[in-house]
Amino acid sequence: MELADQYRAWAEELVDLTAKNDLLNFAPTKTTTIYPLDDAVDRLLKGESLLLSEISDFTDEVNIKASRAVISKSKENLDQYGLKTLKLASGFASWNSDLLSNTNAPVLTYPLLIENPNSQFKNIKVSIESELPELNKVLLLHLKLRMGINIDNELIEEAEEEGPNEVIKIFKGLCPPELSLELEDGYAIKNLRYRNLSMVGDLLEAANSGLENDLISAIAGDSSAQQKLASKVVKVPKNEPDYVLPENEFLVLDADSSQQWAINSALKGQDLVIEGPPGTGKSQTIANLIASFMAIGKNVLFVAEKRAAIDAVKKRIDLVGLSDCFLDLHSADQFRKNPSEPFLEDLKALSSIPNIDCQVNQQDLSKSRQTLVTRSNEITELNEPWNCSYLDVVKLAIGSRGFVGEPFRINSSEVRQLKPDKFEDIKRSINEVFNLSGQQLLAPDFPLSTKIREGSIRSLTEVQTIRKASEVLLESLEVVLSWISKTKVNTQDALDTPSKVKLVSDHIDEVNATEVVDIESPQIIHDEELRIVGRVLKKNLIFRWFSFITDKEYRELLSKVKKNISKGNKFSAINLRGSIKTLSSKNHLIDIGINPIRATRPEELTSCLKEIRKTTSTLNQYLNELVGMDSELFQIKDISDKLEAHRNKIPLAVSIGEELSLLSELGLSETGIKDQVINDLSIPSQDPENIYKKIISAWANDVEEELRLSKRALTFDREYLDRTVNTFRESDETHISTTGKRIRALIADRAYEISQNFPQQAQKIRTEAAKRRRRLPARKLFASVPELLKSLKPCWAMNPLAVSQLLPRDEPYFDVVIFDEASQIETVQGISAILRGKQTIVAGDSKQLSPTQSSFFASSDDSDESATLNSEEEEDAFNAAKETESLLEAVKIALPPVIGTKTLQWHYRSEDERLIAFSNKHQNLYNSKLITAPSTSTEAPFGFHQVEGSLSEITGKSPKAEVQKTVELVIDHLTNKPNQSLAVIAFGSVHARNIEKQFYKVIGENSDIRLAPDDRPEEKFIIRHLETIQGDERDAIILSTGYGPKAIGKLRNDFGVLNRSENEFGLRRLNVAITRARKRVDVVTTIKPYEYDDNQLTNVGAKGLIQYLRFVQSGGLDLGDLAVNKIPMNEFEQDIFDALTHKGIGLVPQYGVSGYRLDFAVQHPDEKGRFVLALEADGASYHSSDTARDRDRIRQNHLERLGWKFHRIWSTDWFLNKKQELELAVMNIEQAIRSRTFVNPPDPE
Repeated sequence: MELADQYRAWAEELVDLTAKNDLLNFAPTKTTTIYPLDDAVDRLLKGESLLLSEISDFTDEVNIKASRAVISKSKENLDQYGLKTLKLASGFASWNSDLLSNTNAPVLTYPLLIENPNSQFKNIKVSIESELPELNKVLLLHLKLRMGINIDNELIEEAEEEGPNEVIKIFKGLCPPELSLELEDGYAIKNLRYRNLSMVGDLLEAANSGLENDLISAIAGDSSAQQKLASKVVKVPKNEPDYVLPENEFLVLDADSSQQWAINSALKGQDLVIEGPPGTGKSQTIANLIASFMAIGKNVLFVAEKRAAIDAVKKRIDLVGLSDCFLDLHSADQFRKNPSEPFLEDLKALSSIPNIDCQVNQQDLSKSRQTLVTRSNEITELNEPWNCSYLDVVKLAIGSRGFVGEPFRINSSEVRQLKPDKFEDIKRSINEVFNLSGQQLLAPDFPLSTKIREGSIRSLTEVQTIRKASEVLLESLEVVLSWISKTKVNTQDALDTPSKVKLVSDHIDEVNATEVVDIESPQIIHDEELRIVGRVLKKNLIFRWFSFITDKEYRELLSKVKKNISKGNKFSAINLRGSIKTLSSKNHLIDIGINPIRATRPEELTSCLKEIRKTTSTLNQYLNELVGMDSELFQIKDISDKLEAHRNKIPLAVSIGEELSLLSELGLSETGIKDQVINDLSIPSQDPENIYKKIISAWANDVEEELRLSKRALTFDREYLDRTVNTFRESDETHISTTGKRIRALIADRAYEISQNFPQQAQKIRTEAAKRRRRLPARKLFASVPELLKSLKPCWAMNPLAVSQLLPRDEPYFDVVIFDEASQIETVQGISAILRGKQTIVAGDSKQLSPTQSSFFASSDDSDESATLNSEEEEDAFNAAKETESLLEAVKIALPPVIGTKTLQWHYRSEDERLIAFSNKHQNLYNSKLITAPSTSTEAPFGFHQVEGSLSEITGKSPKAEVQKTVELVIDHLTNKPNQSLAVIAFGSVHARNIEKQFYKVIGENSDIRLAPDDRPEEKFIIRHLETIQGDERDAIILSTGYGPKAIGKLRNDFGVLNRSENEFGLRRLNVAITRARKRVDVVTTIKPYEYDDNQLTNVGAKGLIQYLRFVQSGGLDLGDLAVNKIPMNEFEQDIFDALTHKGIGLVPQYGVSGYRLDFAVQHPDEKGRFVLALEADGASYHSSDTARDRDRIRQNHLERLGWKFHRIWSTDWFLNKKQELELAVMNIEQAIRSRTFVNPPDPE
């Protein structure tokens, strides 16, 4: 669809030109129309103020009822929407029409004013606000669009200046004869609304002129326009406020980081959606936005449907001294009469606006903020080569304290190589080694420990080799040792090594095998003698004969040998040589005490000795110390026994080696911590956790010192930091409190410059202000002097209707258009305002109400049909309400997802976070995104009033007993807590009206009960239903559900609008109702929530109601499946907790139910449900805040507003001077206990 066609389609949506419209077919009813007496009309037209009883015949009860209904609706329209709808209709027109079944249109209307709307009904006075009549604009539009008859508006407007007779004359003259126009005299007073006609004109003119706007095109579905909007988005860092020069920041009120992110994004020029959940400071954010735009020379059109939304922002603008720059046109009757008047005084005052010098404070702010930001950055930034922050290191150092034994020594290489992201791997490896019997296998006395430490046993094949060799060795040793045990020798070392055993075994074999030597011969020949003979026998024959002839000793020795040769053997050289060997063996056996004659050995001894040689050779590849044939048998046996004892654990050596190798890869040095770790792992008294702590402690303490000494801000001590925080807090507060004056001076300077550059515009204002009549209409005045008007009043505030009525439509005169409560503005009703600006910002809450259309809500358009319905019909109409697309949703769709929306997160309204906890935790609402602060008391801010009674008392959609109980609670509150504002929210429209009737019946006409706190008269007591409460808040809220059971003992499942699931219709209405309270919520109900089965509550709204009722009945404890997850303390927090609880101080860690929790709430020693101090560490929670303002001022201010005292523990000081910091914390806690008994948070100002 072309944009021009879309404009026309929107225009068709805006006005009802059918017979249903009272302004085309006036339908007088007894309940919505006042029929004035003839003399009353004359007196009103003469300018008199009349009581209602003077206007209508109050002797007829029907007239009294009609007057009440008309006045009530008029006040509601004014209060809620800023619309004056009370009109005196004069004359009625009929004409020929094929389009309308009946024609009876009011011709002229006069606006009526309720002069004393807060008075009792009988005292209310009404007067005519303007004696100039207005011709029925709906009639003119119908004639133009439906019948092709174009009546000249300018002629009509000129005639209106002359009076009613001239208007009638001109109108009749402009109507063609074929219209057959007939006029009939008559008067009626009714709520009549021309609401959308000027908007229709805007849209039709935009269609005809081809006026373009990227946002409107995107809303209409133009993809190229959507791409243009996306291209305008600038990425704004959340911490930008930390780096903006104070002189370039124009906040006039405190702004948390989520608010300032939205503000800074908007200041970059992009169209934007601001999601503002309940109590998150949406009005404050808009006030800051307006001020900031005005400061940089931009003008703002601020648009809101309801008076309350304008007032909320205006109150803040007034508070900061910018009221002269804010033109409130939500109710613009006086402005219409004399549009130049507000600007004349401003023009005169330009030269009297003083400049303000903030340079010194700005320098203090900049310096202190930079120090705090630098410290936060340095404490949280990731450091190379470890990729961790100083805070991470401190937590690791603190968490590793308390280990047993000597600390590990760490070398510089290990300090660089160890990485925190691998610490869990180190811990796992140490645990794994321990679980793999590391204590046994790594023990120094375990034969394989060295090779296991080195990782030399790499495969199960090697393990199998070790186990096989060990098994064979043990078997061989057993044979050898068994034989040794049976063989008596005269020296202990004769058989102590395998080689000696082999030697003896060989000697035994020799003596047992000889056939030459007579072993039993008594002839003794010593070994030395045998060696002499043996040397000669090795020579040749000549030498042997020569020796025999020449060497007497040789001959004697040879004779001895001969005597040992057994008979029958030749005395040959061969036998002599053999006998030498045998006799030597005989001598050896005799020397060690073995009788050679009876010497024996097991047959397998030789093979066993061979296996010992072989297996020890194999095992020597893996053993700590080499063994062999010359090793002592007990040593070999000890090794063999140990291997056998751990036979089944030896396979674990492969995995242990791998884990130890992994420790090396993770940064543990062979010559450093790794060796110390292995030694500790081999000590039975050590456990893996203790070893791990020693590693972390050695690393963390070294790194902490290195980082601290390399970063200047980390060297600051508590005294310096506390002083810096105080300077920052004071200078930031001064900065914000003086910004209003800075902005006022900037605006005055610009306006003065423009007045000098455009002197004709200034003269135009003076001329118009001096006129008594025939002044330029607001639209024309604006078009003729726009620069000066906008410079004098850079912000214009009005409702969507006033925009189209007061401002020219030919170009976008404003730099920025800001909508509030955009979730309650229909898209089509926002188009006129968007056309007036170059940039659009819409604020609202998509989890609350969207615009609603139905027969019940027809009064929001041009009729008051609901008043003709009975209670059941009215309630059915209420429940059947249909939502239309809101401007908020339309703009969200048109803008790029995610980056086109900024969501406010800090919740300030609820003085006890449990009041918002249900909505915050509900996954279909805010899904734990809101940041709330906990209360100083555990006392629940809820009252649950279960209403009982007979069926007639508790049944129906508005149970009598519930109405009565609600009114009792209201009277009690207004009587006993007059300084706390109050609202009743009924879940049905009939229930709301019944409560209101009962309330006024009980208090009577002349009650002295105050309906509003003295210091806040605007917060008067109200009774609303679900569709009319949005935008209001009070100290205390009474929720009255209605919806009694249809039979005793039978559960009701029909909860009216709450049962509707489409687009979470019911849940969003529940959300509005339960988020209005600052201090307390009382629920009055016949519903018994714990009797319902959750599995049968398939509707999200009905289930939400039952869950909420349980939550309230449980005192805020039972969130069901929305329950809060507990957050464990980190090492830093745990250390603080342990130290203070050891001192006997009662602490509740991680106190709160939202994303932001107090690190510790200190309990009063005598009243455990009361808290005396908020104790916070500058740990992860503190540094996770996006800005210094959040960290060091906003959060603390909010806590102090809720009644908390505050003490911070600085991480560096706790780490370096724990004892001193502990003493200081204890001193502050004791002082907090002494200084006060518990005081409830103060009432809001």
